[in-house]
Amino acid sequence: MSIIDSSLRSDIRPSKDNMNKSLTLTLRMPAELKRRLEREAKYQGVSLNQLTNYMLTVQLTQLETIDIFGNKNYL
Repeated sequence: MSIIDSSLRSDIRPSKDNMNKSLTLTLRMPAELKRRLEREAKYQGVSLNQLTNYMLTVQLTQLETIDIFGNKNYL
């Protein structure tokens, strides 16, 4: 089972309204990072877009959780 598949069972998911909306974002990154992401996406059996969205969501959620539990001003 890929990390993407297991994340779909998580309670931390975007609302259905937001899941249907999609925007385009162009990122500049080192070529080596792109190669690593492509290799991991292939290993997981998902698209580069799916893997990148998953990884960004996980990292952002972790940062938001740290902020909430750290009693920092959040939003």
